[in-house]
Amino acid sequence: MKKELKSICSIKENFELKNFNTYKLNCTCDYFVEPKNVQELKELFSFIKSNNIKYFVLGNGSNIILPVHYDGVVIYLKKLNNYEINDDYVYTECGVMINTLASKVTNMGYSGLDFATGIPGTVGGSVYMNAGCFGSDISNILISATIYDGNEIKELSNSDLEYEYRSSMLKNHKDYIVLSCKFKIEKSNLEELKALVLERTNKRVSSQDLSHPSAGSVFRNPEGLSAGKLIDDLGLKGFSVNDAMVSFKHANFIINNGDASGDDVIKLIEEIKTKVKKEYDIDLKLEQEIIKWVINNSLFIAIKKSVKLTYLFFLIVLISLVDNLTFLPSTTVGCKLTFCVFLVAFNEKGLFWALILLLFETFFAILLASSF
Repeated sequence: MKKELKSICSIKENFELKNFNTYKLNCTCDYFVEPKNVQELKELFSFIKSNNIKYFVLGNGSNIILPVHYDGVVIYLKKLNNYEINDDYVYTECGVMINTLASKVTNMGYSGLDFATGIPGTVGGSVYMNAGCFGSDISNILISATIYDGNEIKELSNSDLEYEYRSSMLKNHKDYIVLSCKFKIEKSNLEELKALVLERTNKRVSSQDLSHPSAGSVFRNPEGLSAGKLIDDLGLKGFSVNDAMVSFKHANFIINNGDASGDDVIKLIEEIKTKVKKEYDIDLKLEQEIIKWVINNSLFIAIKKSVKLTYLFFLIVLISLVDNLTFLPSTTVGCKLTFCVFLVAFNEKGLFWALILLLFETFFAILLASSF
């Protein structure tokens, strides 16, 4: 599969996603691919679909909870980042950061996107989930969206997307990929816009925990209620599962207070939901998306540890055999053994380099022996 993917677009194997999700969760994926244009995306999608390969589309990773490993292909669309600002609308591709675009449009004196200056997501992700804050959202400004459904490119109207609070029909069509869209804007008073953005920024800084990794609001607000207040009234600020913790600053934020895993975040979410249901008989709905895979995360970690232990056993046997042949002093054997152990323990490719070390030693030992 690697060869086929590489022939289509840029790929990375066994890729670390910690810096590609705002929770800063440790997660690796089998393949990380970056199509640079729509044509590459279409070829990639065709290959993935025809071979029934598991995948998900990644934007800024600001609304997702990742597992310790994703056993499939992660499609990263940040290279689709062109945009054009006109007098009454903005055309933008899916990989553009919506807060960056909103700030640029607002500073040019146009209203419409000003609510989004603090939303740390891509345009594609924002259209997908109907992102919003301060009483406005994407559904209020979207004119149309261009999507790829795996077979053809379509243009959908605002009504076609069936927008609801933090949701759209795209959530029920996981194979639809937002390619681009148009937002309506209008000329407004620049100074008033700047004052409004500054006021909202100050409010966000004072009320939200921006000093720890998180993915923003965890739960949707129940109709007429605040999810954060419900959680706060139960005294759950500071409640934690390992390093996943309910923020002291905003009860509807879960933060990574150190080295939390996706499992820690999910367990904490379930604890909160259970307590809210018991106390208020309210079922909190998750605003964030859990990215799943087929094997339990804990099992995957156990398998990785077992594989490393097998590597170490294999190395010990090899080192013993080689050193019996090369007649090296025991101190040298001990140093080399320690070095190889560290290679395997702290580097996924450690076995490869340890074997290279042993091959070089054997080669030079044979040369040395033949010179006598």
